[in-house]
Amino acid sequence: MIEMPFVPGFYGCCQQLEDENAGTNPPGQVTGLAVAAASTTQLNLTWDSTANANSYKVERATSSGGSFSQISTPSSNSYNDTGRSAGTAYYYKVRATNGNGDGSYSSEATSFTLPNQVTGLTASAVSASQINLTWSNPTGTETGYKIMRASSSGGSFSQIATSASTNYNNTGLSTSTAYYYKVKGYTSPGGDGALSSEATATTTTGPPGQVTGLAVAAASTTQLNLSWSATTNATSYKVERSVSSGSGFSQIATPSSNSHNDTGRSVGTRYYYKVRATNGDGDGSYSSEANSFTLPGQVTGLSASAVSTSQINLSWNNPTGTETGFKILRATSSGGTYSQITTVSGTTSYSNTGLSASTTYYYKVKAYTSPGGDGAESSIANATTNSAGSAPTGVSIATTSSGNYDNAVIVDCISGPGVVASNNGSTFSSNLGDVVLNYSPSYNNALLANGGVIDFVAYGYIRATGATSFSWDMRNPNIVQDTQGAVSSVGLSGTPSTSQNCTVSHIQEVLRVTHNSGGRGYLLLNTTGDGVGFRVDAEATNATGTTAAVSVNVTITV
Repeated sequence: MIEMPFVPGFYGCCQQLEDENAGTNPPGQVTGLAVAAASTTQLNLTWDSTANANSYKVERATSSGGSFSQISTPSSNSYNDTGRSAGTAYYYKVRATNGNGDGSYSSEATSFTLPNQVTGLTASAVSASQINLTWSNPTGTETGYKIMRASSSGGSFSQIATSASTNYNNTGLSTSTAYYYKVKGYTSPGGDGALSSEATATTTTGPPGQVTGLAVAAASTTQLNLSWSATTNATSYKVERSVSSGSGFSQIATPSSNSHNDTGRSVGTRYYYKVRATNGDGDGSYSSEANSFTLPGQVTGLSASAVSTSQINLSWNNPTGTETGFKILRATSSGGTYSQITTVSGTTSYSNTGLSASTTYYYKVKAYTSPGGDGAESSIANATTNSAGSAPTGVSIATTSSGNYDNAVIVDCISGPGVVASNNGSTFSSNLGDVVLNYSPSYNNALLANGGVIDFVAYGYIRATGATSFSWDMRNPNIVQDTQGAVSSVGLSGTPSTSQNCTVSHIQEVLRVTHNSGGRGYLLLNTTGDGVGFRVDAEATNATGTTAAVSVNVTITV
């Protein structure tokens, strides 16, 4: 080892050289590297200044940890990387350098360039509360899109949502309101692309309201016309029909106006309808039900016949069978003015009374339905009332005997359905005293068992001269008493139970006793006092309407 001789001042010189050589060591590691997107084609890099750095080496790659290439050697701690592709991620690392070498690499840093401007933005309203947006993908590498909305064109746009796809459905909007939209792509890391052009749409009005004012009118025997109030926001209507109320409805038409004529229906038939409005947003509520009959058919077979000086009887055929009734029209000449004199229902005949003697009357009849209307009028029928004649004379009830109906009234005890009129094998006959009908277990068909009936019948004839009609009543029936409480009801029945007109003079009056209770007992016909019986009143009437009367009492004696 060769020792250097000590030279005064030399040590100090060496120390100075050593300190100076410290500035020529390789620089340290670069820190604080950051990358920011400046445009669609430029990324700006910055980092912390590094001690002892003469310059920096900037390297770039298109994937993390990928193949880095040096792109620049700036002398300052920043660099703007231009000419990049839009919406593309780039990766960077930087190291400092000096005459003694390179320092360590910085950590990787990355960013996307900004995406291109969104194009092709469209807005379309699909309901009263929703507008759908679509647009074109400008770059293909966007992280997503920011949806901007304003309440006026060119107004203040605010972000309302982000979307990862190229469409967005904006819900919860107000009815019939215009909305304005812009969209921009964004990358992360990176930033926002340019806003798209503006697109606008107006929400719809929503489903229409309920149909009101539905009315149905019969137009003919096969057509019903419907009308209703026009409904706001309706583009068309749905008409439904049924043959019963509340069920069985099916759609028959979709008119665009507020009316519909339903053709091809059955004559005199009731149809039920309901209607609702519709538009692109859906259907409104149904109207209330409305109904009507088609018009009934024309009445046929009308005939008129005079039965007295003041009465003409009419009869006709039922044209349809579903009529509410019939309207009777009358005139005093064939071609005269016909006026409605009455209506009838449930019958195809009518007796026109109170007329003048020896007078010709002309008639028409038409069926009607309610709701609905009138059918066609029948052909004309006419008749002339009888001329006035003499009042009837010699009015009497010819009481009859059992055999020949000559001089007495017959009272018989007869059985009802399924009941045997017998007692210990003996048949009852007229003019009995106290009649006792006993129950016995030995009788298979006990008289007046539950549901049994006994009829007391009076037969006879009314006789009069000059009479054209007769009538009779059963009056003042004496109550039949049951000592065992086995008879639940007593009253009049048969033909007739009240006053009734007839064209023959035969009399048949009935006093009916009905047993409706269970158990056994006997029936006692109480003949004390006035006895068991009734009175028959008879009247005879002539062509002028004058009557004469006569009465006979019918009694079962002891």
